[in-house]
Amino acid sequence: MRTFLSGVLGLAGALLPAAAHAAITLGDSPNAWPSAPPASEVRAQADTWAKQLGGRIVEVRASPHRDDFTETLVLVERDEPMPEGGGPESVLRTVFAPLLEASKGTLVGPTTAEDSPWVVRGTLEEGPRMLHLGVASDGPRHVAIVFAVLAAEQSLYRDRVEAAFETLQGVAPPLRPIGRTRLLALAAIGFAAGLGAGWSLGARRSQASAARVGGFVALAGVVSAALIGIIAALWLAPYQANLALEGTTPRAMAWAIAGVGLCGAAIVGLAAAIWSRAERPVQSAPTAGVFAERRAQARTTGSFAPRRHPDGASTLGDPGEGADLVQRIPAPQPPSPRR
Repeated sequence: MRTFLSGVLGLAGALLPAAAHAAITLGDSPNAWPSAPPASEVRAQADTWAKQLGGRIVEVRASPHRDDFTETLVLVERDEPMPEGGGPESVLRTVFAPLLEASKGTLVGPTTAEDSPWVVRGTLEEGPRMLHLGVASDGPRHVAIVFAVLAAEQSLYRDRVEAAFETLQGVAPPLRPIGRTRLLALAAIGFAAGLGAGWSLGARRSQASAARVGGFVALAGVVSAALIGIIAALWLAPYQANLALEGTTPRAMAWAIAGVGLCGAAIVGLAAAIWSRAERPVQSAPTAGVFAERRAQARTTGSFAPRRHPDGASTLGDPGEGADLVQRIPAPQPPSPRR
């Protein structure tokens, strides 16, 4: 059974497409800077932001003009879904909390992108420098966007900032983890209800003993566990990314659900075996054979020990058994006195 189920689950995983994860990237735009290896100081600044945000750098772009300040655009990917609830400001403060704590600037203008509800943005004013901050969801993860420009040159780079947020590729709604414990609890409740109802109805409507019905229910539970495990593997295949957030896979969850059903079937089978032993009659003596014939003969002939009858006569045999063979013997008369 295990080999069969493993083969079917493997075939289902091979036939069904896996949920692919595509990281967010910058799209092509006339106002976008060309992709090129950043200078050492630009790379150092990008590494600092990535370390503060707890993510990894996806893309770095910088102004080709070299002066005292280099305008820099950095995308940092973080391994968790985009925070939800509380509005754009709450999302920005949650994602950029380390950067905001290290800065003395002010977060202004938090808003949601017009063309996508899964992109939020705002501006952190830090005196002569302005950081355009953004958060974009790609499903199971999200990307933090930092675009640094000089405040005095803000108007010169407005089109480039807008292009950076409008041309993001790979934006997708946030994924939420599927509760592994909740799925297993639902499976346990379902199997328990099914096995219990099957045994109860079968014992009432069948002429077979309850123990025998329980054995059939346990066998049906094993088959049902295998089928439900296959169905679970097919149903959970599109949710591979959601399950990955819980540290599991559709195949592992299918095995776990089938295992719950197999445990339930084993418990029913054990209960049926114990019930069967309790229903088995206990015989004090065999009903056939030499010993049984002797016992029947003894009951028929009874005991030949003399017993006293209430009227004074002695009897042979057992008054309770073989009463038709009882002989009445007159009591002896006392001798007459001599004259």
